[in-house]
Amino acid sequence: MVADRDTAALAHFSPDDIPAATVAVPHSANSPYRNRLLGLLDQQDGSLLSPDQEHVELALRDRLEQQGRPINFVYFIEEGFGSIIAKMAPGRDAKAGILGHKGMTGTVVVLGDNLAPHDCVVQLAGEAMRIPIAPFHEALEQSPTLRLFLLLRAIPDGADQLHRSHANARQGLESRLARWLLLC
Repeated sequence: MVADRDTAALAHFSPDDIPAATVAVPHSANSPYRNRLLGLLDQQDGSLLSPDQEHVELALRDRLEQQGRPINFVYFIEEGFGSIIAKMAPGRDAKAGILGHKGMTGTVVVLGDNLAPHDCVVQLAGEAMRIPIAPFHEALEQSPTLRLFLLLRAIPDGADQLHRSHANARQGLESRLARWLLLC
């Protein structure tokens, strides 16, 4: 499996092995994208994704992912935001995070899976660039740096969201509201 091979390859990387274009490139003011991940891609990786990108409008309550179902598109939100919702028990959903212009949906695809672990629902209407899953997989296969870049940029955001959701569970309503307002 590709994900196993890439995971094994990543285990041997040190920060010095990572191409400079993959690590700390500031968001380019010349980038045509408002999504930070797309704006940070080097030209070669960006060109692998661009032919299959589609600009879409995101309406309130659009479902971008549904837990346990195959992921059909990877969304790079440019405006608005979505909530990542973990389904606990029937009627006991918990917001696990917020997804906005700095991230992407479908991070499990980068890890080699294609089933959504959580729901992702639009909470503030906006716009996104989306890529069908098959061409996204092809781009990951063609580029040795694209998967690594997304692992280094998108996956830590997910871990941070998990930490925030833990903190939110322990905080009162006023603290959670203040954090939500800051994130938005």
